[in-house]
Amino acid sequence: MAAGVPVDCSTCHTAVAWKPSSFNHLSTGYELKGAHKLIVQCSQCHLGNVTSAPQTCIGCHQANYNAAPGHKQNAYSTDCTTCHSLDNWLAASFNHASTIFPLTGAHTTVLCSVCHAKGYAGTPTACSSCHLAVYNSSQLPTHAAAGISTNCAACHTTTIWKPATFNHTSTGYVLAGAHLTIAQCSSCHVGNTTSAPQTCIGCHQPQFNSAQNHVAQGYPTDCSKCHTQSNWLQTSFNHTSTSFPLTGAHITVQCNLCHTNGFSGGTPTACFNCHADKYNSSTNPNHKAANFPTNCESCHSTTNWTSSTYNHDSQFFPINSGRHNGVWTLCSECHNVATNYAVYTCILCHTHSNKASVDSNHKSVKNYSYVSTACYSCHPRG
Repeated sequence: MAAGVPVDCSTCHTAVAWKPSSFNHLSTGYELKGAHKLIVQCSQCHLGNVTSAPQTCIGCHQANYNAAPGHKQNAYSTDCTTCHSLDNWLAASFNHASTIFPLTGAHTTVLCSVCHAKGYAGTPTACSSCHLAVYNSSQLPTHAAAGISTNCAACHTTTIWKPATFNHTSTGYVLAGAHLTIAQCSSCHVGNTTSAPQTCIGCHQPQFNSAQNHVAQGYPTDCSKCHTQSNWLQTSFNHTSTSFPLTGAHITVQCNLCHTNGFSGGTPTACFNCHADKYNSSTNPNHKAANFPTNCESCHSTTNWTSSTYNHDSQFFPINSGRHNGVWTLCSECHNVATNYAVYTCILCHTHSNKASVDSNHKSVKNYSYVSTACYSCHPRG
């Protein structure tokens, strides 16, 4: 009666055998497992009556918790199942993977109290909370002075603390060529590692200033136009990337012969700008006197300057094909006005000096006139 056992005897006894009594604890909603099955006296858990009992571990095991080394002092969780099992109370274990901070690498061998120095509630998970002393004492490079992040995981792992590794690709600036062999971050990150120049000239201004002609001739400060990250001294420039690709003899010309005013832009691309002296000194025919056009490419090529490539047949009168092929020697045979090659004669070549005879032969020709331009208008192909 004092224990509050129900008066319904069939709960624990049967009509076949009054003793021993038995009770199906599963019917209460609280299944007895492990060492709990070995409990003989109900009163070990049901203190005072059997209608109520603690549903939590600490409800029965507060004394064990208080007596266990470090539990109360370090504020261990009162959920005993976190470390203990129902089968063996003394064999404690804790699966750290069930927390927000799974242990890996060297962390798996560290004593709990090293990290949980102030108990097990609110333990920080940032690397620097445990490794700040190591961070402050690091010399290669000096982490604090260089402004290196206190997020140790960016360069270190729990498996291999040394040597440190950092994936620079994650910054958006991929290291390539000779940049891969730079040992000290401070070579580029002067003062801190949170910022660094993104342009070549940001690091290589001294090399630019000391290089021959770079400053004097206004070379572009985008070093990558001529240099590579693999070999700084071996320079090359792809002129095809500009609006003036180099071909023929232009390929072997020294840069400063065309870029007389520097490389900052504005270099002329018209042939005459570089070849005016050739134009003015030409005598066969005299380009200047004959008012030849100054677009040299209409007659010359970058491969062969001296052999004119002017195609008279395709643009005007066919003098290199048909009946006229091999008949003439000099341009002046038809272009008889030395100062103007737009003027030409057909009559002299065809010995039409007898105007009366020519007029007579063309009586029935509409708009006939005894001038070379009229001949050409009716006989454009000869």
